[in-house]
Amino acid sequence: MDAAHSLVLFDFTAASPDSNLEQFARVWGELSDVVMGGQSAGAATVVSIPAADGGRCAKLSGVVEGEGGGFVSMRTRNFITPLDLEDYDGLKMRVRGDGRRYKLILRDTEDFFALSYHAPFNTVEGEWTDLELLFSDAFTPVLRANAVKKGESDYRDLNAGRIYSLQLMMSKYELGMSELNPTFASGPISLEVTSIAAFKPERALVEQVLSSTGKERGGGGEGKGGSA
Repeated sequence: MDAAHSLVLFDFTAASPDSNLEQFARVWGELSDVVMGGQSAGAATVVSIPAADGGRCAKLSGVVEGEGGGFVSMRTRNFITPLDLEDYDGLKMRVRGDGRRYKLILRDTEDFFALSYHAPFNTVEGEWTDLELLFSDAFTPVLRANAVKKGESDYRDLNAGRIYSLQLMMSKYELGMSELNPTFASGPISLEVTSIAAFKPERALVEQVLSSTGKERGGGGEGKGGSA
């Protein structure tokens, strides 16, 4: 996917300044349930990996305890200027985990206690996985530890044009506190990330090109049937 249709937000491989330890620490930090009296402990840092995998990556590690808050995470500080991702359809990440289910959390306001948007994702133990999380259906609004459904007074769609922070989390809760993470277990956790980028799906790109050229969708060999 070329630069016109994707936007790299973070590149933690060895060739990028994002993998510099001082630069990383200025943007990312660890946040765990100790802020609410829990007993989990975590660390967010950059580690070395084989050159074939990029040489370096960001890593969330630690020990999570189900008693108490039950979460460990790595979170960006609020961006001074929010990310404008309105022209993109979702986020793509390359991750290697421990076979458990994590989640990516976005916030579109500076208020940490306002609505946040949670997108759970699975990992394969010891294997790098490319994930694509669409803004439209992967992210669920959560407020005060409860998922907010369409039609409820607190509901609103994610504003991708003003993303103030990103957070990667292992939690005993899938979304709100009413739904448990089916893979959660107290003990050590490990999630590695080489990159996070905004993207447009290939189908959306094909339809955009057809629309700009005035061709009807589905016509000839260039319509929906010819896209992947």
